[in-house]
Amino acid sequence: MKFRKEDFVNCVGSVTIVTDNRIIFQGQIKRFEDRYCKQEWPTVEVNAQLESNPEFIVLSLSCEPALIRDNATIQTIDPDLFREGDIVRINLDEISAIGPSNGCIDDAEVAEGE
Repeated sequence: MKFRKEDFVNCVGSVTIVTDNRIIFQGQIKRFEDRYCKQEWPTVEVNAQLESNPEFIVLSLSCEPALIRDNATIQTIDPDLFREGDIVRINLDEISAIGPSNGCIDDAEVAEGE
């Protein structure tokens, strides 16, 4: 399923995003680009040819990311790649699922469910 940025830019509240790599991100989608609000990103020159022009959404993390393991358990990523409050860009082509967030996942909750 192909997601479009326009599907998400008006989301309110927190969302949970699961990527193809089974990483779970939770947070608030931030609007960006000229027609929304201006988000300043560092300029990096890359000399590469892309097959397509990937689209990204910007997420302000409200929880630390977690990982879905091979045995279907969920655990927070240690050491931390990103922390609560970080702002990350997620490639729309890498999103497997998106939906409302029902609170942060932490190792204590995962252990209680086992």
